[in-house]
Amino acid sequence: MQPNPPLKTLALIPARAGSKRVPGKNARMLGAKPLVQWTVDAANASRSIGRTLVSTDDADVAQIARNTGISVLDRPAQLAGDHANSVDVALHALDAERDAGREWDALCLLQPTSPFRAPGRIDQGLDLLASTPAAAAVVGVQSPDHHPLHCLVESGDGQLSRVGILGDNGPPSRSQDLPRAWALTGSFYAIRTASLRAHRSFLPPACLPLECGGPGEDIDIDWPADFDRARAYINAAMAPA
Repeated sequence: MQPNPPLKTLALIPARAGSKRVPGKNARMLGAKPLVQWTVDAANASRSIGRTLVSTDDADVAQIARNTGISVLDRPAQLAGDHANSVDVALHALDAERDAGREWDALCLLQPTSPFRAPGRIDQGLDLLASTPAAAAVVGVQSPDHHPLHCLVESGDGQLSRVGILGDNGPPSRSQDLPRAWALTGSFYAIRTASLRAHRSFLPPACLPLECGGPGEDIDIDWPADFDRARAYINAAMAPA
């Protein structure tokens, strides 16, 4: 049997300027380099990515990308606000590439707020997508601290009830009888471009998990304290054994 051919893949790093919780975070230094550069370097190290774009409205981020040889796509104001979503940003990039005469089989979204990826993780995910023709997408996941079927939901009148997807009786009492659950990491999304255009979601039907459980892969920088945690991780990783 012939192996499935690799997918022509565009990597997109979305890095807007606006952040109310951590202003200018994508250009802020984390260790020896700016936050966004951790993801730029990971994309540059991938053998499976055909081209990488940084979508940004931040002049500092744009210069960081250009200094490392990465192309920059200027993000319009309507895609740079608090309510802009990743799907619209991705479709904007694909449309710009189409206008330039470049078509792609898949798009790999790499969020700079997840700076630490295990070596080869991007290629692992893209290989999984390419080798599974029935799969529309692959997303980075990790084991949650608590199984979601052990959670309660609050109704509009303040009353609690079980998560109801397994019926009125709730989940099985034994944890080992529950279906396996995953939490999104935000560090890796890969999707066939036709599926992204059709479903306008990075979680379409026929989506596969990519377990991202390596050191530091659970760090997502959303608050100032997350920078402190990321710096602590770097210091621990660099400490002599």
